[in-house]
Amino acid sequence: PPPAGVLTVRSRNDPARNIWIPSELTMPLQLRVAYNDRQIFFRYRWPAQQPHVFADLLRYQGGKWQRQARTPIGSDPDGIAEDRLTMMVDDGRVPEFQRYGGYITVGANMRDFTGSGADGAHRRKYLPATRKDRGNWYSIVDKATLDAQREAGYFLDLWHWRAHLSNPVGRSDDQNIAWYRLYDSGETLFFSNWDAASNQPRWMFDPDRAGIRALRWEKVVGGRAAAMGPYYLAEDAAVPFDPGQVWREGDVIPAQVLRESSDSRAEIRVQGRGRWADGYWDVTLVRALDTGHPLEDKIMRDQGVYSVAFSVHRNARASRWHYVSLPLQVGLGRQADVTATRFTGPVPDWKRIDPREVTLFYPGQVSWPHLTSAR
Repeated sequence: PPPAGVLTVRSRNDPARNIWIPSELTMPLQLRVAYNDRQIFFRYRWPAQQPHVFADLLRYQGGKWQRQARTPIGSDPDGIAEDRLTMMVDDGRVPEFQRYGGYITVGANMRDFTGSGADGAHRRKYLPATRKDRGNWYSIVDKATLDAQREAGYFLDLWHWRAHLSNPVGRSDDQNIAWYRLYDSGETLFFSNWDAASNQPRWMFDPDRAGIRALRWEKVVGGRAAAMGPYYLAEDAAVPFDPGQVWREGDVIPAQVLRESSDSRAEIRVQGRGRWADGYWDVTLVRALDTGHPLEDKIMRDQGVYSVAFSVHRNARASRWHYVSLPLQVGLGRQADVTATRFTGPVPDWKRIDPREVTLFYPGQVSWPHLTSAR
């Protein structure tokens, strides 16, 4: 049975129309927030039956290497969809966000909506004022207007923690939402391991350091590989792919190589390491209050109040098959939905900070044009 307070439903799924409704419609997320003179810490805890720490994979199958990347409708049957947590942040300069949260970023016929069509793959989040017609993805305003909006702070800061593509290197990906969901400036946290010209990986595990050249598909699907040894491919632990090796059916190599990012994209760190144990993820993210990148990050200050909204991907679900929250306000030294605890020293004493429980819910196919329509 589901935990107390979790809403469930009997759904009629129709994958051909991108319809897949989870049996549990809600889930809890615990939140603690603390800050000192220089940094702010967000500590999250949420339930997950098991960790899913694999994303994009390359698999040796039928005598050749193939990409296993896909966006499943609902839960991926092989469990190849990493757990993720995202947080959108605003400082009051995106006026609708404080009331409506992430709904304002969902345009008409977004990716994986019913009827989005073949060209819907690129339709991702954007803010309403970046379009001449909020219901038309292609009606982007001119560059001068977009630049002026950015200078005026019309963007959302997006913190994106990923169990595979950021957690192993102690980072959260740093992005922002304006006319599109954009990456902050700097080196990417990961880059492609697929050589399209030769249809094979570019890199493999260093057998001298990892003890293996590749993972095994049966262990990846079963979830045991992450517990038994290396499950991600880091740039400093990879060696050039050797096609002359005897590769076996079911060998698996990650399709993305992780590395240290730089500049604005490297601002959000994981305190310690995000960990799954006993049915829960515990993740703590830390960032400078003032990153020095005001056109990509929301700068935070003592006595400020900031709007935040969350989403969680779990149970091997990607794309829009996640749980989201309504927005709430975080106050730094001021009363708010969540009042951040001020502390001295390098790290907070989390035992002294009571959590705020936030209810996340499955949002279905609800867009901003629909919410603001006469209907």
